[in-house]
Amino acid sequence: NKSADGAPREFPSKSSLQYPIPDECHAHQGNRSVDFKRLANAHFVYSAYLDERQGGEAYVRVIALLRKGEGVRLSCRMMLNGSKHVVRATFYEMCENHAKDFGGWIISCKVPPVKQPPCNVTLLLSIAGDERDVTVPVFKTSSPAPLSDFGVCVSPLFGHIPSTTLVEFIELTLLLGAAHFTFYLHEASLEMRRVLEFYAEQGVVSVLPWALPVPARAVW
Repeated sequence: NKSADGAPREFPSKSSLQYPIPDECHAHQGNRSVDFKRLANAHFVYSAYLDERQGGEAYVRVIALLRKGEGVRLSCRMMLNGSKHVVRATFYEMCENHAKDFGGWIISCKVPPVKQPPCNVTLLLSIAGDERDVTVPVFKTSSPAPLSDFGVCVSPLFGHIPSTTLVEFIELTLLLGAAHFTFYLHEASLEMRRVLEFYAEQGVVSVLPWALPVPARAVW
């Protein structure tokens, strides 16, 4: 789908999802977009979130794409109350991995008990004596009060889905009470993009890029 000048058409501005950030971080926003960022030749990170569901304990959860069998050691560096804190990262392998060269992982970093949450996290990688790092913004996921509405996060779109099927899915889920949809776009036909663009213009749909940095066959 292209504009009149032949350039790829962007989704409407209403679909440009701005994740909430900790209140203390608004003065340090910088680039808060989400996309795959290279940590090393075979390892990538996508986004980071502040998880405060553990009743007093907080963690930064990082979505990552890692190559298997690399013996990765990761630490997380966070600026807290003006001081640098480095903690060892732990790993959780996502259940959708299919014994391919690359797989999805959740990297967890425990946040020390301080009043101000981290605005960014720097992942420090050590592999075969090589040191690398990449910094990503930290988004918050908790809400100050219970919400009556709910949103739907849809796994990355790929292949061809009939436009009527996509419309039926969105409309039925709206009838069931959904207020908003987040789609991750890996690839989509022109028909699928038109449907997403229509709902994005209504403010119902947000579309985030899911441009895999490795061949799809290496993941699934």
